[in-house]
Amino acid sequence: MRYIVGCSYVMNWKNIDVFDMNFGCAGADNTYIHHKTVSECIKNKPSYVFIIFTGLIRTSYCIHPQVSKLFQGYDYIPSIDEESLILSGGWGGGWTRDRRLNPIFKPAYISQSSAHLKQKSIISIIACLNFLDSQDIPYDFTFAYDPLEPEEGYESVNWGSIDEYNPYYENIPKQNYLDKPFLFNYAKDNNMFLDDGIYPTPLCYDRWFNEIKHKLKI
Repeated sequence: MRYIVGCSYVMNWKNIDVFDMNFGCAGADNTYIHHKTVSECIKNKPSYVFIIFTGLIRTSYCIHPQVSKLFQGYDYIPSIDEESLILSGGWGGGWTRDRRLNPIFKPAYISQSSAHLKQKSIISIIACLNFLDSQDIPYDFTFAYDPLEPEEGYESVNWGSIDEYNPYYENIPKQNYLDKPFLFNYAKDNNMFLDDGIYPTPLCYDRWFNEIKHKLKI
């Protein structure tokens, strides 16, 4: 079994057939990706995992599964049976338009600094990769975008950037890291977005994957 895990960039990838299970989730943050990877690998140990981590400024909150039923809908999908997550979808996610969720996420995003969100996000990334290493599960990972590119370069998509010398970023184990090309940046450079200007076209997915697949441990 080969798994792919990520946010809506993975969920919307309909034209891929080399993975047995697609665990992409709309509005997901890297904490969701960590939880989902661990949960699914415990249920059935895969032969390979490919992770496309998402924006560093996305966040989520853990809640009891029964309570999570109150928040089901776009961007707020429970991650695992034992512990559910309410997903923000990012700085301008669906929580900004939902009166139930606005008071939950507003405190996290009200600060002028997003360093606290990035720190939490990278800790989840490190924990996820350390788990895969500890279980001897072959894997590769990348980001949906270049996390070292200045944030103003993302225009309508604010993923959240970080300095390569940040002590948290420096401690991400990078032996299985595919750092270029990143899917969002590939779509941008080749003008291959859907009309929304955010998601790559099916052809873009195909061409991007053809460029990186020889590097994967599949």
